[in-house]
Amino acid sequence: MKIPWFLVLLVALLAFGCNRLVVKQQTPQAPQSRANSGPVINYFDASPASSTLGDKVNLTWSVTGSDNISIDQGIGKVSAADNLTVSPAATTTYTLTAISGNLANHESTTVIVAAAAAAATTPPAAVIPAAPLPIVNYFDTTPNIIAPGDIITLVWKTTGASSASIDNGIGSVSTSGRYSLIPDSTKTFTLTAANSSGKVTAQVTTEVEASSEARPVQSTNYNDIQAIVGHQFTILQDWNNSDNYTWIADYYDSASVQLVSNSYNTFNPPYKGVNGQEQFVFQALKAGNTKLMLSYYNVNMPTDAQSFYYIIRILTP
Repeated sequence: MKIPWFLVLLVALLAFGCNRLVVKQQTPQAPQSRANSGPVINYFDASPASSTLGDKVNLTWSVTGSDNISIDQGIGKVSAADNLTVSPAATTTYTLTAISGNLANHESTTVIVAAAAAAATTPPAAVIPAAPLPIVNYFDTTPNIIAPGDIITLVWKTTGASSASIDNGIGSVSTSGRYSLIPDSTKTFTLTAANSSGKVTAQVTTEVEASSEARPVQSTNYNDIQAIVGHQFTILQDWNNSDNYTWIADYYDSASVQLVSNSYNTFNPPYKGVNGQEQFVFQALKAGNTKLMLSYYNVNMPTDAQSFYYIIRILTP
């Protein structure tokens, strides 16, 4: 018997409904994470990587994932991102260590230190030759033979001396100059001139005769002046200031008189051969007789002098 086509179709549809296809659904898996490799050292550098002994080098670094970071060579614990200046004494390798839990990472950088260039040899200091010893150009006394109580004047000049002195109680003096005194007996005076190289000496002797009668024609003439204690007195000396001569109070006893002033006064009109006067003003200090000497001497030839002596008789008021 022939089965109609629509029955065949119906049977097929029923069979499909009872035996539908079952597809197993697969649960998607989460992607596997990367294995934990510890903290990350982004960089650890030295700048400059080569230096000379004594130069400064800058270490810089950056670390992620760690709060326990340190650098060896005595530096110790540091922060995650920082810099540090070092000055290695020799070629040195610095190692940075970053720790996270049980994991650690390391990074190293090396600073090459070259030996410092040999310092230029300092030439020995120039040898400064020692200064020559001082020179005593002259040391003399005028006069060199006197009667007891007379005045002498020592005159001297030195070259290259930084100091000078004369013995017999005179002491330190200028390196060139004059000094007057009344010696109580025949004396030898020694001038000592000194500088950094040493000393030199010169001597001169003044003879004091036993009595004035031994040399009557050579006896010194004194002019007498009277003064009163507490009052001033004046001595005038004529001279021409256009030559090389000048006046000086060579000797006076400072316990008896005091030099107040000396000045030059020009004549108007000038006298023939004389332009003016040197005026010496003294103060009388105590009663008694004292001696005073004024000298007219050549500044270029100190022994070339003409001296004038005075006896000052000081009276009480």
